[in-house]
Amino acid sequence: MTLSPPAPTTDEIWRDLLTWLSTFENGSKAVNPAVQLVDTAAGRGLVATTSISSSTPLIQVPVAALVNPLTLAPLYPSSFARLLTSTQWLSLHLSLQSSRWRRPDAEKNPRDRFSTFLRTLPLEFPSVPLSWAVAAKTLEEQRKEFELKEGDPGVPVLEHKERWAALLRHLPKSCQWRQVDVHNRFRNDWLLVTKVWDVLSPEEQAGDELLFADFLLAWLNVNTRCVYYDIGGKTSDNLTLAPVIDMINHKDGLNTTPVAGALALSFSSPPYASSDPPLSKGSELLFSYGPHEDPMLLTEYGFTLGSRTNAYNSVKIDDEVAALFAKQGDIGKAKQQILEDESYWGLLHLRIPSSTPPPSSLEKWYDLLAGVRDTISTQNEKAVKASLTEIGEKLEEEFGVGLRKFLEMRDGWVRVGGVGKTLMECADMVRGVWKEESRIVEEVLQGLESQE
Repeated sequence: MTLSPPAPTTDEIWRDLLTWLSTFENGSKAVNPAVQLVDTAAGRGLVATTSISSSTPLIQVPVAALVNPLTLAPLYPSSFARLLTSTQWLSLHLSLQSSRWRRPDAEKNPRDRFSTFLRTLPLEFPSVPLSWAVAAKTLEEQRKEFELKEGDPGVPVLEHKERWAALLRHLPKSCQWRQVDVHNRFRNDWLLVTKVWDVLSPEEQAGDELLFADFLLAWLNVNTRCVYYDIGGKTSDNLTLAPVIDMINHKDGLNTTPVAGALALSFSSPPYASSDPPLSKGSELLFSYGPHEDPMLLTEYGFTLGSRTNAYNSVKIDDEVAALFAKQGDIGKAKQQILEDESYWGLLHLRIPSSTPPPSSLEKWYDLLAGVRDTISTQNEKAVKASLTEIGEKLEEEFGVGLRKFLEMRDGWVRVGGVGKTLMECADMVRGVWKEESRIVEEVLQGLESQE
């Protein structure tokens, strides 16, 4: 899925990026000399070349160097601000750039303003399930699902595509529904962007070409590398691609984050009073992308943190809770509505009474959720344990079957041979999610049993 010329070296990327940033006002001070781009286990990352004092400015990207609808607006028709979301617009711009990079005869265009930065972005996302889902399809299947035009070559089909398709089928349920959501968001964005692009005049298109493979790579870059940035739109549109800052990798539980100012988007070393560790020589610059569990990290970003490492890992039990409530008739429906109203629906540690109290006792549920009371009743606590045990035992069996089928599939690949490194690494991440969810259920059941 590499769409551009061979990637430059890390040193070349860093040198060219700093040179480009220096062309902006105050851009010569955009990156502290104590910060260096290096190759890490996660790909590329930024490290401190010396010990750095607290609250030291490390990165200060001029707002004019950010890529978002505000900075793209002068380069496109004014209707784009109304017709496209930030994700759609940024993905379109980056995909057009990819097309231009393959054409050495392409004339210089004002849209090339951010080209030096955009060339630093990843050229492939082999560990993101969306990549597997698209590239495991034949060209005809791609044409049908994504309504590709004649002449669009589509995305190159993966070697052993049947194995990648099988890996998708053997994702845990917690990954499957998220993968479907990502897939649908991408497809909807592609169809809308092509519709907007196709009605532009040749002058407005300026000789640029929109192709499906370019858009997929662009969309994955935007989806994985944007940071929050208030552009005055709705929350989902307040995002930007940010040079240098986009190279900072994720670490769970950190508090230091990029900060938007009037002149720059900045990132500094942790304050003195912060619980984040100080930066010493060789320390990697990191920040938390958010309180995300492994299934979300895998389907959106293409990585996981692993068993016992991610404090946000949990097991989604909406379906199991809904089934218990369905047995309780109207009172069960009322309980579910309370949980939805109070934004508790979807959490792992739901307390689910299986008895059917009179409607008046629903007031106690509201008091419990509001923190006014710790329990509803001793009888209810026993019912909660029984319900959680029932759910846990059901999930324990379900996860056991799912993991066994997954391992049979993976071990079959190994026996046949020809399993590439990337496929095996992705399979190992999926196995990790299965095992982590099994561990969580097992420990919940053990905890319930110890309370007897």
